[in-house]
Amino acid sequence: MSTGASVEPSAAPPSSQQDIAPPPTVLPGASHPPARGAQLMTLARGAALCVLPLILLAFSPKEIVDDAYISYRHAWNLLHGHGLVYNAVERVEGFTNLLWTLISAVPLALGIRVDLFCSILGGTLAATAVLRSWRFLVRLGVSEHAAWGAALLVALFPGYYVNAVNGLEAGLFSLLLVETAGAVLTRRQPLVPALLGGLLFTTRPESAALLPLCVIFRFLADRARSDDLRWIKQDVLRMALGWGAIIGAVTAWRLLFYGHPLPNSVAAKAVNLTNVPELLWNARFGAIYLRGFFLTNPLLVVLSVLGLITAPRALWAWLGGLTAIGAALLILLQGGDWMLHFRLLTMYAPFMMFPAAAGLGFLGGRLQRMKANLRPVAGIALAAAASFGLYVGASQLHFFPNMQWELGQPAKAYEIIARALRGGLQQGDVVAGEGIGMLGIELPETYVHDFLGLTDEHLAHHGTLRDIYGRRDYVYTARQVRPAVYIVHSGFFHLSRFRAGFEGDFNATYESYDVLRPQGATTHQMMVSLRSDVAERLRPLLGSMQPERATIPLPE
Repeated sequence: MSTGASVEPSAAPPSSQQDIAPPPTVLPGASHPPARGAQLMTLARGAALCVLPLILLAFSPKEIVDDAYISYRHAWNLLHGHGLVYNAVERVEGFTNLLWTLISAVPLALGIRVDLFCSILGGTLAATAVLRSWRFLVRLGVSEHAAWGAALLVALFPGYYVNAVNGLEAGLFSLLLVETAGAVLTRRQPLVPALLGGLLFTTRPESAALLPLCVIFRFLADRARSDDLRWIKQDVLRMALGWGAIIGAVTAWRLLFYGHPLPNSVAAKAVNLTNVPELLWNARFGAIYLRGFFLTNPLLVVLSVLGLITAPRALWAWLGGLTAIGAALLILLQGGDWMLHFRLLTMYAPFMMFPAAAGLGFLGGRLQRMKANLRPVAGIALAAAASFGLYVGASQLHFFPNMQWELGQPAKAYEIIARALRGGLQQGDVVAGEGIGMLGIELPETYVHDFLGLTDEHLAHHGTLRDIYGRRDYVYTARQVRPAVYIVHSGFFHLSRFRAGFEGDFNATYESYDVLRPQGATTHQMMVSLRSDVAERLRPLLGSMQPERATIPLPE
């Protein structure tokens, strides 16, 4: 069987519970090493896939994104008897990663630093996803060389691991995605992919779109193993019903507890399909996002495309390729994301190993079939192309000259401000923040208003302005919510729009201060606005932040 082939038929009866996979193939001309030598080589390669990410992370900037703390606040409220909510007084699902949020409750319950725990766990799961993808490829009959080469492409992908340690669910999603695909293609028991697919849905709800795709590929994989059409239909139906039952149960729980079938955070970023200008804007910035991802790992993308072209009958390659294509189309629809390192696509990297391995298998076969005197030249050309691709990808990320393991916290300013104000805030005070993750975890007893709509039900469903950050309505926040405190990191950008939407004189009602300005900075960044009735109480608490009084202008 060639590396472009699908799953071969098996002599085992359909009722057999064993995993069916053809024997691994090797490139033409390659020799079979002794069994012990092969085992040692496998262990060495597996160790390399674990060590290489650690080396990359040691020299890469690592940080916990502010959105991770939104999940942690939901988990904190769950442990304190309020349920999975951001603000204790209202039922709003402000996260998209249900399973990850539940996992984050474990370190909180044990008194362990939650962001560090989730960062280490995310990185570990991400590395495991690469290992499992590599082994699945070998079990599916892919050449050891091609499978190992595809694994190296991801093991040397710094953006993939930087995203995995940012405190969010990327590593868990990658591992569940690979395990689900492997179960769909190789396992006899239909409930295994059903359970894994259900867990995948609880990690990110958009993965529900994989169900019909996996049903098709399960059917095709079964057809390659058996001619018993009745058994095939039963097998596929059991998988689909089990997977769908989990999706249905989670959705029913959302409806009963939150009143909506999808997370509030999804609704806040949902696209209006009838708004053509918005769709065109999203497509433009989505294309920019895709281009940026391509530059981070051009080899992975090019080899994946090559694999789909050259291995049209390889089910495993097409399942990975179509999943990645679906993710890219979703990016074009919604316009991308604000987080660094293209996290909405990098978490699919281990699954893109499937079509990339097909591409590598094709190149390896071509190289072996060349005349002996041309092989060195072709090998040098391929090595040069690979080196250039790795260089282009590495150039997209700043590396430290020395190893640094410290986790950065871009939301550190919110932590400082929240801790300063915590002693002066009273019950009934509403704090509105541009970044609500760290702010919320530091002010667990305070109502925090998210004017970008991720944790605000009204804004998510009725907000008038939508972008990659969420959905907002400056008039609603300024007039109806009327926060006691605004805390933003974008200078005048949002505050000027709150002034425009405010009924009355904003600068007379709020005292605004520029705080924590870096030495030498000439632009406003961190701003705190205090409503006049709380200013006397809270103003002294800003004293250590070198506050400078500012007048909020109207938007330009």
